[in-house]
Amino acid sequence: MSTVEQSFSHDPVSVKAARRFVSEQLDDADDATRERVVLLVSELGSNAVRHAGTGFHVAVARRGAVVFVEVSDSGPGEPSMQQRDATQPTGRGLQLVHDLAREWGVRRGAQGTKTVWFTV
Repeated sequence: MSTVEQSFSHDPVSVKAARRFVSEQLDDADDATRERVVLLVSELGSNAVRHAGTGFHVAVARRGAVVFVEVSDSGPGEPSMQQRDATQPTGRGLQLVHDLAREWGVRRGAQGTKTVWFTV
């Protein structure tokens, strides 16, 4: 399983670049898989920029039809699902990951990084 990785700066425009990067890595995947992965990377990249206040790193790997993705940042705090009112415009990123990913989790790295990973 080979992994393709790219880092993105702490800039909202980077989220669009991350979506494009992931979409290009999955150009031969079915549309539903590609769209799901792109949406989840967009949510997690936005969380890194908005809440962690840092740039972020995206890693994508494939094994057959399964796509494994990691989005890492070095911001403080722990990612957690928020109970949000449906009328609020933000706060549903991890809920989407929970709902749309086959599996997902969060882990802390030795250098203080945190990674949200998921499979589709």
